[in-house]
Amino acid sequence: MSAALLLAAHTAAGLLLGAPLLRRAVWVDRAPRLGLLAWQVLTVSVLASAVLAGITLALPVTPVSGGPAQMLHSCALMLRQAYATPSGALTATAGLAVSAGIVLRTGYGVGAEWVRAALERRRHLAALAVVGTGDARLGATVVDHDACAAYCLPGRTGRGGHVVLTSAALAALDDAGLAAVLAHEREHLRGRHHLLVALARGVRRAFPFVPAFAHARAEVARLTELAADDAAASATDRLTVAEALLSLARAGRDGTAGSP
Repeated sequence: MSAALLLAAHTAAGLLLGAPLLRRAVWVDRAPRLGLLAWQVLTVSVLASAVLAGITLALPVTPVSGGPAQMLHSCALMLRQAYATPSGALTATAGLAVSAGIVLRTGYGVGAEWVRAALERRRHLAALAVVGTGDARLGATVVDHDACAAYCLPGRTGRGGHVVLTSAALAALDDAGLAAVLAHEREHLRGRHHLLVALARGVRRAFPFVPAFAHARAEVARLTELAADDAAASATDRLTVAEALLSLARAGRDGTAGSP
């Protein structure tokens, strides 16, 4: 029981203390990749400790001593004692139900989000095959459109995905700004940011009543953008990245919309 309580306390601390503290931390903006890792660790550890707490209620912990035969005998004896009373059986059943529920809900949420994103990506790629034009010089797909937009789509290509630019975005950017935007989008592909975002969205879908997972989803989306901005600044410089953002925003005020 003490092990289950410790694991439950870890879960509560992560949800009630860890997530708010990480959300307010200033250092994550300076080190977005480390911040992304911190949110992943927090999410996985909270879910894992909750599952293990339920399993511990159903399978009491026994000290490991002696040989394998003695260990098996001790385990069997403790299980028999735990299930000997109605309260013990009820506690064990509740623990198993909680663990199974968390695993199933997490699997459903992440799986449903993965399928949704995959279907949407497949439809978008099919549309790009019709309206897009590959630009070998840029290593991107160009779509003739008045809306100013730049984005990426993961896919099975030699570059690991597609960078998509509209003709309006190309017209709004100079060479340095275009390089910054391309570096930004390629960092999304290289860092597999779509997987991190899908995981955060899936956990939020599974547990919509947990505020910490809502914060995780929002922060993961924000930090992936900051990480991509850092990559763009490394390829060019921060002033160029800022100017590219301003160019796209200015184009948006003129009747288009979009950002790198």
